[in-house]
Amino acid sequence: MAGTLLGVAHYAHITTRQLGAPADTVIALSSVWTFCIVAVCAAFLFGLVRRRMLLAGALAHLGVAQRASDDPVHMRDALARALHDPTLRLLFRDPGSGTWHDERGRAVPWPQESAPDRAVTAIGTDDGRNDVALVHDHALLDDRELLDGVSGMVLAGRRHERLTADLGRAMSDLEDSRRRIAEAADLERARIERDLHDGAQQRLVALSIRLGLAEELLKTDPGAGVQEIHELGFEAELAIEELRSLAHGVYPPLLTDRGLSDALRSVAAQAPMRVHLVTVGVTRHPIAIESAVYFTCVEALQNALKHAGGATGVWIKLNQARDTLRFEVRDDGPGFVPGDRAGRGLRT
Repeated sequence: MAGTLLGVAHYAHITTRQLGAPADTVIALSSVWTFCIVAVCAAFLFGLVRRRMLLAGALAHLGVAQRASDDPVHMRDALARALHDPTLRLLFRDPGSGTWHDERGRAVPWPQESAPDRAVTAIGTDDGRNDVALVHDHALLDDRELLDGVSGMVLAGRRHERLTADLGRAMSDLEDSRRRIAEAADLERARIERDLHDGAQQRLVALSIRLGLAEELLKTDPGAGVQEIHELGFEAELAIEELRSLAHGVYPPLLTDRGLSDALRSVAAQAPMRVHLVTVGVTRHPIAIESAVYFTCVEALQNALKHAGGATGVWIKLNQARDTLRFEVRDDGPGFVPGDRAGRGLRT
């Protein structure tokens, strides 16, 4: 409009001057012509300011949309409103498979074949890969600044979405790690409790029984009774050493160093009741397996000492065939008749 007025004023000024119009008319048209020159300059400035305001408004609208939701469909709708392009599409590349899909998750071919009035703008990352693409009106290519600003915000939104997903996975992994640590601590406490019950307690129970026998022996044979008490002092030291080992979370040293057969042979040699140990083809196994068999046998021996009144011996048999390890513990006590009374059998 300012340019048209400038042309008309310029033509009128020249025409009136050539036709000999009054000086006042020529001066007035000259003033209008000068004013139109200023108006053209002001129009350029106004156009630049208005374009900047439109660009800022579009980017601000996209920023509000990104803060409101990370949903790709919501982002696509916000882009369409900001760019006045209702047919705009957003395409994303899956980082794992490398395939492309649109904002609704539908697979699309790549590279895209655009229509004559459409254009495809691929948005690349710092490593040169294209992870996002815009399918938009071809006229938007004339405004590279707006297109670059929109592309940058779309890429930032995509990165924020990925970071949020990675953070969620990291929090889930952290929660799983905390749960595993807590479970491991509970298992370790249960193992120490079991080892104290099946290992050190068995030795202390045997020591208590032998003390009772030594007391009876002192009445009939003082010399032998004193000798037995000296030996019990050595047994007490062994019990203290085993308690120290268990307090540090260590398996019985003989079990760790020599294996299952030698560890059970040591237990049998120190038991106040005669223990018959038979091993057939037993080799080394993981410490978890050896400790399970060891403490089961020790607990069975302890139960025989406490509950099998009148028993004369305990028989422990270990047999290994290929990858199978079998063990059996029995005594010749009187046993019992199963009934409804609590305190018998296995605890479930």
